[in-house]
Amino acid sequence: MQRPDAEVVVWVHGGAYVGGSLRMAESHAVATDLARTGRPVVAVDYRKVSFLPLMLPKRRIRPHRNNFPVPVHDVLDAYLDTAGRYPGRRIVLGGASAGANLSASATIRAAGHRPAGLILAYGAFHVELPPIPAALQASIDASSVRRQFTADVYRRITMNFVGDASLLDDPEASPATASAGDIPPTLFLDAEADTLRASSELYAERLDREGVPVTSTFIRDSSHGFLNRPKADPYPNGVAVMRSWLDDLP
Repeated sequence: MQRPDAEVVVWVHGGAYVGGSLRMAESHAVATDLARTGRPVVAVDYRKVSFLPLMLPKRRIRPHRNNFPVPVHDVLDAYLDTAGRYPGRRIVLGGASAGANLSASATIRAAGHRPAGLILAYGAFHVELPPIPAALQASIDASSVRRQFTADVYRRITMNFVGDASLLDDPEASPATASAGDIPPTLFLDAEADTLRASSELYAERLDREGVPVTSTFIRDSSHGFLNRPKADPYPNGVAVMRSWLDDLP
């Protein structure tokens, strides 16, 4: 049963900007489990960027269909539409992986209409993969996960998203470089063995220094995309963190 005083959650799936859908667990399962808390949840899809194989020889990736900022506009439109359909209700925006980046970027564009909170699950917020801290590298080395986002793959995904290197300096394509002024209380939820944690934790540290209320945590024994695997233990642990954070949101 919906709680009339509860926040409305707008949730955005991942997929490296080129894939994913409302049918994937990272969208449907997460939205369903959050809705069981009595909160209305709006699961958002967005236009996908054309896919250029990451294993092609290195070259400048030319602009193609649905590059940045098209997916950001789609998420922002869905957020503003939800706010209009729930007047007077607090809206929390969030997403996983690419959806986390799009949610952070949409928040920056929503000047004057910022959400009440932001949930960012294992996202990438810089145009280049930051150096991997020793503690994170130790977690990766101790895990069985060998397929990671390398600096090269990270760069190619970013270039595929923006389509033109001139856009790499746009702070809305790289939320970690944008002003923190419009960022609400934020939950950073990461996987233990995931190189993208380097970007997430660096962004969380910066927001914390600039006075944004930040909760930053990772799920033990997890890897990137754990919210897309509901039958594995990290999934319910991650959803529980989100529920608890929402319950405590000022």
